[in-house]
Amino acid sequence: MPYYHVKDTKLFIEDEGKGVPIIFLHPAGMGRKVFYYQKELAKQFRVIMPDLSGCGDSENPSYTKYGLLSTYAEELVELLDVLGIEKVILCSYSCGGTVAQQFCLLYPERVKGLILTGGFPIVNTRPLQWEHLLGLHFIKKSPSFVSNVISLAHTRDRAFKNELLQHMKKANPSVWHQFYVESYRFNIVHDLHRFSWPILAMYGARYDITSHYHHYYDELTSDVFFIHDAFHELPTLNWRQVNLLITGFIYKHDLQE
Repeated sequence: MPYYHVKDTKLFIEDEGKGVPIIFLHPAGMGRKVFYYQKELAKQFRVIMPDLSGCGDSENPSYTKYGLLSTYAEELVELLDVLGIEKVILCSYSCGGTVAQQFCLLYPERVKGLILTGGFPIVNTRPLQWEHLLGLHFIKKSPSFVSNVISLAHTRDRAFKNELLQHMKKANPSVWHQFYVESYRFNIVHDLHRFSWPILAMYGARYDITSHYHHYYDELTSDVFFIHDAFHELPTLNWRQVNLLITGFIYKHDLQE
């Protein structure tokens, strides 16, 4: 059953494979299809890919009293309960990492490991601030324009580009905008010491906007990798390296048990 009811919201979930569960958390507006190539990992692990509420094929969130990121964390922990999963590896991309890290802070007992692809614990540099502000501006002005730009940047395959584009067009612009607002304000720098699980942080070596954020994770129980000659769109444009790093990380830290 691809749909699950959590917190009075119907979420669309892809759930494939067996073994240690990995839940993939997409950036604002993109939906689960950005992890298309990570489905290969279902040959070794249990791969769970939700559309976060307000994105893709999921309904809009019904409860945002404490903010969208906290609502997402609450939806995810309820989803784990429904699926009968005690602990999970969180694998996030871009500002999907804000959801993953918020979950880690709220439900540390449910975490086996954390994977950040282009992740950050704070937006405190001018380039990343401007990237968020431009996103906020154009999402209000023309969500379809943003969808076209982002989908085009993530693949050179015309059919896959169109699939990403059509999926992004399903996102609720208000939810998408709120996701960016909360990502822009996100700051857990002083809470990072609470992250005691193995962490994998990977970055495109040619994407300076996020790659220098690695230093926040260097002193934790982290494996930090830079993918040579790559930019930000690692899950789609550099998926073979990403999948190898994820697999190696899980076996290195015995997380498959």
